[in-house]
Amino acid sequence: MDMEQATEIKLKKVTLIFGGIIFQRHTVRMTDKELKTTLEKCVKQGNCFTTEVRDILIVYKNSGGLQEKAQEILEQIKIDSQNKEATQDSVDDILDIVTSWCGHNMKVW
Repeated sequence: MDMEQATEIKLKKVTLIFGGIIFQRHTVRMTDKELKTTLEKCVKQGNCFTTEVRDILIVYKNSGGLQEKAQEILEQIKIDSQNKEATQDSVDDILDIVTSWCGHNMKVW
């Protein structure tokens, strides 16, 4: 197997690990629906201001995902969990990353 083939295979499978949850992606594309599902799982784990969440957002961005759409998805998750303060705090942590209200090392857009 030459280097080009090895690189192509590596790009086709991305594994993201967050709070013991393993998200395997057999492609580097992530849809809006997949982002929402993935972030909902992350929010349930709490403490979402992490490099793992940043990496999920980078996969989404590299798939053509828009910052505004990611923010809209997070606002919907927040609305869906109005009475859960811990969930809202976790969503706010992710929103800090999405809106670049964070340090340089955590910025995605």
